[in-house]
Amino acid sequence: MATEEMLRGLLPWQHVAFAAGCVYRVAPLVEAFGTRYERWTWRDAVAVLLDPQGPPAGAACEPLLAQLRVVQRDPDVMATPQFLDAAMRTLRAALRAGQADADELSLSAGWAADEVFESVDVDPARWAAAEIDAQQRTVDAMRGGSWADAVGFLRGDATDLTGLVERLAALGKVRGAGALPPRVVPRRRHAGHGGVALPVSPQQRRTLVEADEREFVPDGQGRTPWRTGDVVELSCGFVDATVLQADDYGTGLAVPWHPGEGWYLPAEEGPGTWNPYTLEPPAAALSDDDSCRVGIAPQVVYLVEAFVFSSKRRPLPQPMMSVLPAGVAPLGGYGRYTNPVEVYLNPVQVVLHHRAYPWLRPGDRVRDAAGTELVFHPPMLFLTDAAEAAVQDPLAWPAATMPQWPLTLLDREGHAPSADQVASVAAATAAGCHDEQLDAWELHAGVRLPGEDQLAPCFLRIGPVPQHITYRPM
Repeated sequence: MATEEMLRGLLPWQHVAFAAGCVYRVAPLVEAFGTRYERWTWRDAVAVLLDPQGPPAGAACEPLLAQLRVVQRDPDVMATPQFLDAAMRTLRAALRAGQADADELSLSAGWAADEVFESVDVDPARWAAAEIDAQQRTVDAMRGGSWADAVGFLRGDATDLTGLVERLAALGKVRGAGALPPRVVPRRRHAGHGGVALPVSPQQRRTLVEADEREFVPDGQGRTPWRTGDVVELSCGFVDATVLQADDYGTGLAVPWHPGEGWYLPAEEGPGTWNPYTLEPPAAALSDDDSCRVGIAPQVVYLVEAFVFSSKRRPLPQPMMSVLPAGVAPLGGYGRYTNPVEVYLNPVQVVLHHRAYPWLRPGDRVRDAAGTELVFHPPMLFLTDAAEAAVQDPLAWPAATMPQWPLTLLDREGHAPSADQVASVAAATAAGCHDEQLDAWELHAGVRLPGEDQLAPCFLRIGPVPQHITYRPM
């Protein structure tokens, strides 16, 4: 396995190249058995790590590290084969090596790559020995060369894993994801009417939750007053608090909202994570027993996820929202790793500024002008039945469909809609097009949406739900 002796004397960029080589050599296993999310992340990372122009900058690695947090599998939903788990640790170490401490992290990448091959079910000793030999060849080839020379060597010295992949697939213990479709080039919006957008009327702002509402009263379908994609203003009046415990993981506070019991404010885990609450002074300046103030200054945010969940420990429905500030795009394309906000737990006011497709409800089935039947998911996702099934499969990729207006409402909440409901949807989509809803949402949220092939995972969790919780997206 990789040792300190093997890597001694390497320059920082050579440590990064060594780690990149480990990533590149295990890539065929990820390509064969990873989920589509893992494979896209891996391809993006290889392009960054093996850029012939020079070693990756920390700024280029950070979004990929954030995306790794999102694509990692939930062990309660889908077990990760040990070799794939080790592969992901290899990639994480390599990306971190591009930021700092390259010598230590290159060693970690080498160890993780060794573990990849030691944990396969076919001739592990043989494949692990081949990886150790490749690591030594990499070190020998890099001494005295340039970054471009190292990249060229690594791309030409990859271990042929075809036989290993075929035998692992034949064993049937690991399921492959099949062919990965190419990424779709973003289409031109408003092509149906000369590329010119029709103006969208501004929506009347309305309060969804008052600050003094402390109990969640769901609607007839068990839904929250907010939904995924909503652009809202959050606020919570600042109050005096006392620090009960402060550490790297968060701050425990005694606050008037919860007399006689503590309230915990989790720390932000790094770039891409965010919590709307503000501590004055900041958490880093606080120690146990310090006095401070906590609240939410009025701020416009957008919901990357809205859901209600319950578990054995918390059997009552818990309404949640994960939010990011307007104008801040989630690192890696997804924002579900932000700390969820429990609105009714504290005196939080929620004011709706904008909602895409306000005349549709989650789960509505519609037929578009082209005759395609689609299921609506907030904020602007329209999925065919095949894509709906793919949402439950972490190895699939549920691409959204661009609906052709006008829309005909076919089903609402499992029943035939009323004539008024059908007429309302038809009137709202009689002029204009789907792209105007995208434009209006981007204007209010301040972020750019991806194409339809990448849109569903931004707002939907892909894969089955863990059995120990009840999870309902809104």
